[in-house]
Amino acid sequence: LGGTTVIGNLTHQAAASLEIEIGGVFDGGGDASLPEFDWVNVTGTATLDGTLDVLLTDRFVPAPGDSFEIFTAASRVGTFDNVASGERLDTLGGEGSFLVSYGGLTNTVLLSDFLLALMIRNKTVTLPPRPATNRALATASGPVVDGLDMPT
Repeated sequence: LGGTTVIGNLTHQAAASLEIEIGGVFDGGGDASLPEFDWVNVTGTATLDGTLDVLLTDRFVPAPGDSFEIFTAASRVGTFDNVASGERLDTLGGEGSFLVSYGGLTNTVLLSDFLLALMIRNKTVTLPPRPATNRALATASGPVVDGLDMPT
């Protein structure tokens, strides 16, 4: 995990993929060797193409309110092919998905609004954020899994 600064321009080719690892919320406070998630800073123009992949590490599970500014540039052209601004991107491990936002004036790529996925009988179900009142999201008769009643 760490930060990378590109002095000058960056062109991310169509056949390339950028893998971002996220193991916590700390951005490093300006020190590229300390962050708990990967980020890229381009001092010039960043031309984006190809794919964006996100991998959760160190058993980290983001909270719905966590956000990760993973890419900044002086100017940006294009987007990643596999996700448009306002769309959700699944993590490589299938733990959940992030909302992806491409910043207009700020030339950033931001991951936010993490939704946890749950495997039930080999089907992935994405749960909405847990309500502040900590009420159960679903009820049914059967065993309890993480505060939810699951059908048997």
